Amino acid sequence: MAAVVLLLLLLALVDSIEGSERQFVKSGSNLLLEVTAKIGNDDIFFWKFNNSDNLVRFSPGSEPKIKYTEKTDFFKQNYSLLLRNVKHRDTGNYKAQANGDTEKTVAEYTVIVQDPVSPVNLTVTPINSSFCNFTVVCITVDSQISGTFQCENKTCHLLNQTDLKDSSLNVYVKESSIFCNHSNQVSWEQDEKPFHSLCKNLPASSVFCLF
Repeated sequence: MAAVVLLLLLLALVDSIEGSERQFVKSGSNLLLEVTAKIGNDDIFFWKFNNSDNLVRFSPGSEPKIKYTEKTDFFKQNYSLLLRNVKHRDTGNYKAQANGDTEKTVAEYTVIVQDPVSPVNLTVTPINSSFCNFTVVCITVDSQISGTFQCENKTCHLLNQTDLKDSSLNVYVKESSIFCNHSNQVSWEQDEKPFHSLCKNLPASSVFCLF
């Protein structure tokens, strides 16, 4: 729950961070934050987390000082920062600064760490095959997210759904199958069921539902 609240706060604030690039990353994976701007030879360089935590300090003529060597790598040849095995606590603002005659922000990222979505199960209950009328339920295997709606011919009407938070469910009919996709910014899962037995007269075009 705390991770969801943090995610919503970051999404609300990201548009106010001028020049910040949003990066979604799957928990447990690595993320490379690059610097493409030119850094002066005499500049003192920093990578900062949430404007206060100095992850890296690199002064001319000395070796870089890295605060968390167990989870970050700094490449002094191009000033890039590698975040390893990211966790939800790594969600936040990352800023690269070069301090010379003036203080300059040379790169800025808003990093949002997400877990992979859970698999889904799709169930279909026929109502009237003559009118291609059926009810569809798409539910995640952990039973935390679900959606139920009724389809008649080419139109689907949502009946009820749970709070989707930071993921989405897509349900659609294509050719002879019904699909349910569960996805977020870093992963997706799908379940499929045959469609041909539900309708005596299969619609010419696909049925698509989004919730």
